[in-house]
Amino acid sequence: EGGIHPMSFRAFSEAVSARCRQGDDTSLDFYLQTPLLWQNEGDPPDALLQELPISDQLREDLMYRIAHKWLLGLLAQGGLGRFQILQFWAGHGCGHSPCHYDDYDNFLCQLSGCKRVLIFSPQDSFRLCPYPYIHPMHRHSMADLKQPNLARHPTLAQAHGLEAILQPGDVLWLPQGWWHVVQQLGPNVPNMSLSFWCGSRTTFGETALEGQLRPAGSVVVGEETHHAESLLQTGKEESVFGDDNGAALRFLQASRWLERLATQWFGGVHAGKFIHAIATRADAAWPSDSQAYRNAQRFRKELGRLASWLDGSVCTVEVLLRLMIRDGRLFPGLARTIEGSLVSADRGDFSL
Repeated sequence: EGGIHPMSFRAFSEAVSARCRQGDDTSLDFYLQTPLLWQNEGDPPDALLQELPISDQLREDLMYRIAHKWLLGLLAQGGLGRFQILQFWAGHGCGHSPCHYDDYDNFLCQLSGCKRVLIFSPQDSFRLCPYPYIHPMHRHSMADLKQPNLARHPTLAQAHGLEAILQPGDVLWLPQGWWHVVQQLGPNVPNMSLSFWCGSRTTFGETALEGQLRPAGSVVVGEETHHAESLLQTGKEESVFGDDNGAALRFLQASRWLERLATQWFGGVHAGKFIHAIATRADAAWPSDSQAYRNAQRFRKELGRLASWLDGSVCTVEVLLRLMIRDGRLFPGLARTIEGSLVSADRGDFSL
């Protein structure tokens, strides 16, 4: 299975050289990722960039051989927000990034070697079966797109991807919330690229919803709920947001917010089971004087707030809940357990 391990660039280079000498498919593939330059989100736009300890030559290359003025002009023209992180990727032509979405917009620039990028719009978010919010890989798909298991993830067959082959000098824009798989091409060939991440997590992250939701009444079963049932029975759940990627992004954001809320209230062990009960209306049979029933009523008030934010429709929230629990995603659950240390690198901060 492999994993994420902190290592120096020299250790990475030696590991890659050894892997290439072996020339078999049983050894681990190595894929280096590290931020080189970044701005902290709270810093003013004209603040100095933070950087890793790097050589004078690399610093000069980053400052003067990259068209920063062009990039900043493009960000301003497209209303894409500010520059956030410059991330470096390196491999030996065998590694890949599994299917995931980013919180930032990403300009992916290929430097050497080639990459195959498979891209899915936000409309396919629930077909790709995201990990639950509490999982360390919550922005990743639980489906293995290299070896898809349609018995486990049947709606994966309905996803529609776009393919791009990046060659040196190519730049691909990946908007936030768009799913992608990145595969290096050409075994034992140096493969390097840069990601220029921009925008702000607060424009898409689930925590941004707190300031946008207004008080609303509880969601109750009614005529619109029966319309939701008709969508579910015909397998047309995603038709509730049609071809509108903005609406699909709001659905994904809302699902993350609900999972986060349930986790805060009940803990990670019980959150998925509780959402499943609400989605299947099992709470209707709970005694009205029980704590479980009161929790359900409290949760349905939050669903009412979400309905107002999405499109004002009860049907919308009912479909959202069913999308969240589809194929047993939250209960009994499909996510595999991750054991051992977790390593992340964000703006040069490493944590085990």
